[in-house]
Amino acid sequence: MKKIDQYIHEVTYRLPSKTQADVALELKSSIMDMLPEDYTEEEEKEVLAEFGDPAKMARQYREHPSTLFGQQVYDFFISSLKAGGFVFLVMALVIAVTGIMAAYTDESGLFALITTISWDLIGAIFNLAAHVFFWGMLVLVFLEWIGVNRDENSSALTGKPWKPEDLGHNITAPVNKSISKSAIYFRLFWTFALTILFITAANGIGPDGIPVFKEDVLRSFLPFVVLLVAAKLAVIVYKWRQRHWNRTLAIVNASFHFLFLVFLILFASRSSLFNPAFMTYLSERFDISISSIQVYPYVMLWVIVLSIISSVVYDSIVAFKKAKILHY
Repeated sequence: MKKIDQYIHEVTYRLPSKTQADVALELKSSIMDMLPEDYTEEEEKEVLAEFGDPAKMARQYREHPSTLFGQQVYDFFISSLKAGGFVFLVMALVIAVTGIMAAYTDESGLFALITTISWDLIGAIFNLAAHVFFWGMLVLVFLEWIGVNRDENSSALTGKPWKPEDLGHNITAPVNKSISKSAIYFRLFWTFALTILFITAANGIGPDGIPVFKEDVLRSFLPFVVLLVAAKLAVIVYKWRQRHWNRTLAIVNASFHFLFLVFLILFASRSSLFNPAFMTYLSERFDISISSIQVYPYVMLWVIVLSIISSVVYDSIVAFKKAKILHY
């Protein structure tokens, strides 16, 4: 019965929520009608093999295709867009701010500078989003076309014939509980990127080679950064091995987030965090007094910190919710 439940879940999770319950009852009834009263595991596998790949079975229950490509490819496409969206957003922000800071030479004022940055950022985001969506969709449509034409009984992504034994691997189920490879790669990328950024932050990353932060302050936090990176890599490896959310993983994830937030708040609370030479540069660049310009970096820093806190708390809550989803 366990494999039957797994099979039904593999079919229904690909369908709209309003039809899942009815399809589950109908499909279970159809499967049980083909089995004897005291069926064996082998007989169960034979019947499921006759029904075939759950992904193809789900398509039969759909009234009309909902995407240009199959559901498995569609799920990967959406997860990739979500993972890549934040990356491209940050890239666009960095490019826009860096470009405007370098080009700003007049005395139009801080408001004009912020307005220009905002419009450039919006344009960059739309441009990047259009390219990512178009080329990503084109590539995945091509992959779906290749997969569908390999074998009528093959999986759309792997090209290998589906068999009931695949249900035990739980590759796709449940979709809301699983941890995709793209999400793991995304976390790994940002772990290394932010670590490198922190280590090199005192090496003249500011305008005209002026460091933004004080070198001695960064060095004092370096041991904590190393510990956090080691802990984050351990969490990533644990996620890779589990591949789905459970209570233990949710607790580990929340514990790491708590440690990270403690570090972040302590780091942002240092009154001597920013390099005085960088403050002087900003004051001269925007023709604002030192006493006034000192407020802006800390305001921006705490806006970022509060945004990260909101994101981390939300991620922890979602993880516990996903851990409660039944896992067949």
